Amino acid sequence: MKNAAKIVFLVIVLSLTAAIILAQQATPTAPPKGAPLKNLAKQPDGHWTPYTPPAYPEGSQIHVVQSGDTLWALARQYLNNPYLWPQIWEKNPYITNPHWIYPGDPILIEQPKLVEQPAAEAPAEAAAPAEEAQPVSSNQQRMMPTEPVRKPVTFQVKEVDTFYSTDAELYGSGRISPVTLTFDTFIVGGEDEKDQRYLTEGEIVYLNKGMRQNIFPGQRFQVVRSGGEVNNPVTGKFVGYYYHEPGTVKVLIAHDDNAIAQVDFCSRPVFIGDALVPFVEKERLKVDKAHKFQRFIGDNGKATANIVAMDDNRHVTGGGGLVYVDMGQGANLVPGQFCTVYYVQGKFRKTDEYQSTTVSENFKPGEDPTFTAASKQALRQREIPRIITGELVIIEVYENTAKAKVIAARDIVEVGNYVQLQ
Repeated sequence: MKNAAKIVFLVIVLSLTAAIILAQQATPTAPPKGAPLKNLAKQPDGHWTPYTPPAYPEGSQIHVVQSGDTLWALARQYLNNPYLWPQIWEKNPYITNPHWIYPGDPILIEQPKLVEQPAAEAPAEAAAPAEEAQPVSSNQQRMMPTEPVRKPVTFQVKEVDTFYSTDAELYGSGRISPVTLTFDTFIVGGEDEKDQRYLTEGEIVYLNKGMRQNIFPGQRFQVVRSGGEVNNPVTGKFVGYYYHEPGTVKVLIAHDDNAIAQVDFCSRPVFIGDALVPFVEKERLKVDKAHKFQRFIGDNGKATANIVAMDDNRHVTGGGGLVYVDMGQGANLVPGQFCTVYYVQGKFRKTDEYQSTTVSENFKPGEDPTFTAASKQALRQREIPRIITGELVIIEVYENTAKAKVIAARDIVEVGNYVQLQ
């Protein structure tokens, strides 16, 4: 009897072990980070990558990887939850190792959908009348099994609200001011400054003001750092002064003339010596799902401006990038307005600017002088419409400038491109 019990116990242990091994094998896991990938190849657009990025359909939401991007950060920016980064990886199967993504690679962003069960279940259909039942004895009632009541289960798909303006755009980017700003509150030290230069989320910092200067626990401040002058690259006119806004801090403890705070949010490193201004809550801009990219929209006579700056001294960006334009409150600009991004090709100035597509070994239009002369004349006199490369949505407006996000990009968006209100 004891041997039989031991055999049964052994069988149960082996079964549980096999089930655990199979469950672990069935759960996909990310590969280890390892060393940087090798065999990088130069892509047609000029960037280098070890992958072979696919061509996504027109209209897809594409993020062009920038220096410092991670799938964790992109999930927080687009899906409002960094723990959803595996969903972005799943939608971009050409990325073999999620630890290594390369500037210039396109990342397909698809918003998640939640499935929830309705609060009230649908009532069961009325059963058909049964024939008159015969009396059943009490002993038979105890022996007859009870038939469970089965109710239909229905599900409904609920759309998840998404936003153009995330915390990274509102509190972790920058702004342009027409005049220099004055500061008197600064980060003057860090708890671990002897070991590191850059401060990130969770780091403890020290402020040069305390309760005597109206600094109290619980207060939040926007971190600000000077970034230099901004001029319009097309006209050369002065636009204003750019200020980095890498993140925010929250006061933990306030003494008489100094305070202890914590970096509670940042999208870029915070430095000792950065200035602080009072934190202002900003409205998040909900995505307009009905809006479509207007690729061939004509000149509507509305206000135009130029893209005059991008964060981190960039000169080009793609879908999801932040840009600054030199029109603001004076042009009655408000958050949520859409703008067309374009450039002007102009006329031909050279007769050999483009190679004729009709030239081949068997057909030489140059032997027909009438055709050749007419073709060159058409090219010299040609004028083409403006070339639209993308769309912006205004997410924050200042005195004479505004911050905008690229929501569609057919081609790269560059500093100096024109923008026009739709």
